[in-house]
Amino acid sequence: MFHLPLTQSAAIPGTSSLALLQLGVNDLRSKTMTHLNGKELKTIIIRPGGLQDILLQRSRQSMWKVLRADGWRPANTDTLIRLITAVTQDKIVKFVTDAATDLSPYGLERPLLLLGFNSFGGEGIRMAVGRGPKDGKLYARILGRPNVWEISSETFGKIALYPWQWRTSHVWHIPAVDIEKIVAKRKNEPEIELTYASFSDKWTAKSGGKDATSMLNPNRAKFFLKQLTSLEASRWIGPMHPNAMKAIETPDTVIKIHVKQFNDAGTETGTAVKTLRIAHTTGGLIYFAKIDSLPVGRDREHEASYFYLSPEVISKLYVNLFE
Repeated sequence: MFHLPLTQSAAIPGTSSLALLQLGVNDLRSKTMTHLNGKELKTIIIRPGGLQDILLQRSRQSMWKVLRADGWRPANTDTLIRLITAVTQDKIVKFVTDAATDLSPYGLERPLLLLGFNSFGGEGIRMAVGRGPKDGKLYARILGRPNVWEISSETFGKIALYPWQWRTSHVWHIPAVDIEKIVAKRKNEPEIELTYASFSDKWTAKSGGKDATSMLNPNRAKFFLKQLTSLEASRWIGPMHPNAMKAIETPDTVIKIHVKQFNDAGTETGTAVKTLRIAHTTGGLIYFAKIDSLPVGRDREHEASYFYLSPEVISKLYVNLFE
C-alpha cells in the first residue's frame, strides 16, 4: 500500500501528488483532432470557402500529387507534412461541447474550410473549421459527430489553402539541351549574352554587345547554366505579395532564357523566352523573384506566384563568368 499527498508541495521531491492526476473526463481524452494514419491516406480534399478546391492523391507506389489546370503535378512535401501534423499531432485548445445541435455560434453551419481524407482501405472522414461570429475563435468538428473543439490559429495556419502553396520548390523545367541563348543583365553592369551548343560543348559570349568568348570561363558558364536549370525557390509567397510586387517593378537582375519549343509530335515550333526577375532588399537578406514566359504557355498558373531566393542561390547565379 502507498499514499499520495494531496498537493505537490507536500510530496517528496521527485514524486507525484493527487493534484497532478488527470481526473476530469476531458483530461483522459485524446487532445488531437484525428487519429489518421498518414501512411494509409490515398486522397485529400481541401475546400476553402470562396477559394479554389485543392485535390491531392497518390498510389501506394507513387508520391503525392496535386491537381493543376494542366494535370497532376508533384505536391510540396513540406506543405503536406504541415497539414498532417495539424490534424493528427497538434493539440486542440479545448473541448467545447459533445452535444452541438446549433452550429452557428461556432461558425460551423457555413464553415470557412472543409477537409476530406480517404484511405486505401476505403475509410474516410470529413472535417469542418469555422470562426465564431462573436468571439472570433476557431472551431472544428468531424462531420456527422456532435463534438466541437476550439483550435489555435497556429494549427489553422499549417493548412495550406492556396494552390501555389502546394508547388514544389522547383521553379521551372528547362532542358539544357533546348536552350538557345541566355541574356543576363544586372544593374550597373554590362549585358551578358551566352550561347551554348550542347552537342559540341561550345560556348560563345558577348559582354556589352562585344565578343567576349575568349575571356569566358567554360566551367563557370556550365555552373551558371546548371544553377539556372535547377533553380529552386526557398519559399513561394503568392501572386499578390505587395512588397514583392513593388520590388520586381524595378529588378536588380533580369535573366532571359531562349528555349526551343516542340509540339506533341516532336517538331520544333519556335522559341519561348522565359524571364527571371530578381529584386534585392536592403541588407541583402531577402531576394524577391518572379518568372514569366512569352508566349504565355500552359505554365501560366505556376508563374503567377512570387517567391524568395536564398542568398546561397543568389551567390551561385552571380558567379563571375569571365577570367
